[in-house]
Amino acid sequence: MKLTDKEISALLDKSAEVRYRYSIKRIADAYCLWTIISSDGSYCLIVGNGCQMLPIWPFKEYVEIYLCGKTVGFDVVSIDLNKFENEVINIICDNNFPISVFPVSDEDTGKIVDLDTFVKDLSVDLENYR
Repeated sequence: MKLTDKEISALLDKSAEVRYRYSIKRIADAYCLWTIISSDGSYCLIVGNGCQMLPIWPFKEYVEIYLCGKTVGFDVVSIDLNKFENEVINIICDNNFPISVFPVSDEDTGKIVDLDTFVKDLSVDLENYR
């Protein structure tokens, strides 16, 4: 799906809660999410509210906007939900990382949720596609 500049701009100005609901719907629709990995292949974390979090976005364009002007050496990657379930969930659980859904800046880290909340909310939307 190609995003329009208008859609991108409109979402960046919305609250973290609105961006979260949008993200859940779009991730369920595309059956994938986007995140950042470092040059060594490890998942990048962001810091907010005194903890490290795994950031995720519904589309590559939003990750690129978030990374604009930040240090090079990061890659934007798509993760299908099967890989998320079989690989990423273990990393989140082993390290007790919260998930930062659709951060837009260092000051606005998006909606921060625990894994259970994210999976429950995503499952509801996935059921709508069956």
